[in-house]
Amino acid sequence: MRRDAEDRGMTALDAFSKAEDSVLSEQCQCTVIPRRVSGPVREIWGMQRKLEQRRPNQVRSLYQDKRFRAAYDFMQLRANIGELDQSHVDWWDRWQSADEEQRSAMCRESGSGQRAEHKPNKNRGNKGRPRRSRTRSRYRSRSKQQGTSN
Repeated sequence: MRRDAEDRGMTALDAFSKAEDSVLSEQCQCTVIPRRVSGPVREIWGMQRKLEQRRPNQVRSLYQDKRFRAAYDFMQLRANIGELDQSHVDWWDRWQSADEEQRSAMCRESGSGQRAEHKPNKNRGNKGRPRRSRTRSRYRSRSKQQGTSN
């Protein structure tokens, strides 16, 4: 899927989203899937990429997510058919059985590899910070001119 996305000039996330939509729409032609089911399915599919990346600031929140177990089981199925490297599943197995100290060490270990791949967001300007809204500064200058205070 990722190679196809790169060939078409799409990001992996866009390709995954498009595949998700096509699978659900194709299945809806045969079976009615209520939104109370399709919503969680989309969430579980969306968690797959996060489970693979294992970003230190997201690991704990992923583990505490109510859909973690379903997403983890789906990741195991993907590894069983060869779509995903088994090392991802093994890492999450170790995480679930680890104590707090081991989990912190795993996060540090996982984070060291993630920083090298980080790409700055192109929409954030030169300093890596989002641009401030000008609305607030305009409001302040008007209130000073009028003699009112905030």
